[in-house]
Amino acid sequence: MNAIDRLRDEGYPIGLLRIRYIRPFPEEDITGWINGVKGVIVFDRDYSVGMGGVLASEISGLVPSNISFEGVLAGLGGFDVSADEFKVIMKDFLDKSEREGLVRVRKYWYIPKIER
Repeated sequence: MNAIDRLRDEGYPIGLLRIRYIRPFPEEDITGWINGVKGVIVFDRDYSVGMGGVLASEISGLVPSNISFEGVLAGLGGFDVSADEFKVIMKDFLDKSEREGLVRVRKYWYIPKIER
């Protein structure tokens, strides 16, 4: 939420949908939320081999082909993703969508820099 609030303060028109369960899959709720947005970015902490992020795989089928979409695998292996890192990932997606128009990336790996 902190990253979303900060991006809104910077003028980015951004929202957040937090999905609490995937079975039964809330398809109608998600489809209603997607209606009218310019882009959807899904953060996953769960990976299915060959498919990418579990939640991104489910949601990508609901996102119309004329809306930007990116599935981000982040926070795997016990590494938390900070609000600043989320902000950078989201800003990059928004900027890339603005620059290139339609962006469709089903699987993007976010690997944090580990400081020792």
